[in-house]
Amino acid sequence: MSEVARLAQGRGLEIRGYVSCAFGCPYEGKVDPKNVASVTKELLSMGCYEVAISDTIGVGVPRQVEECLNQLAQSGINLAQLGVHCHDTFGTGLSNILTAVGLGVQTVDSSIGGIGGCPILLARLELDMIWSKADVATEDIVYALESSGYHTGLIGPPLEPEAELGNDADLLLRLEPLAKVGAWINSQLHRENSSRVGKAVLARTQKSKSN
Repeated sequence: MSEVARLAQGRGLEIRGYVSCAFGCPYEGKVDPKNVASVTKELLSMGCYEVAISDTIGVGVPRQVEECLNQLAQSGINLAQLGVHCHDTFGTGLSNILTAVGLGVQTVDSSIGGIGGCPILLARLELDMIWSKADVATEDIVYALESSGYHTGLIGPPLEPEAELGNDADLLLRLEPLAKVGAWINSQLHRENSSRVGKAVLARTQKSKSN
């Protein structure tokens, strides 16, 4: 890996590293945060400008995320150099992201309309091969972060000044273009839209049109 990194840098390429299965491994079970810190340090030393701490099989919970990031910080790693890549296999993806952002992580991987997914073997849970849900939907993340006071840059500014104080209707209107894109891409791929926020926004729009 170090040789690949060296060659990439020699060609002027920026490198982003990933630590996969940071919270749970289908073969080894729960992962020690100290091991995550060790691999992360190695990737940063190779020249990665950022390292994504990844819940590849989607088994992590907020407490694990907190423990892991605290261990990374105690190891001397600047959390601003980290990103998170969460899957929503057991419905904890968004809460894991919010935990990470609250601790100082500034980059979040996401997927418009929740597109993606991969087959995984959850051996430690004694389950057969199952289909992991994709990265958490972009629409869901944007709604949660914007509602929590973070500006994502993925939707326009508040339409009304008072919206800064938490006008939900204003936020839903600003999310509509993003929701439409997610719905359209999923329709072209003949798959279900897994963004709960996207579906709610479009249902609201449809209802207002019918009225």
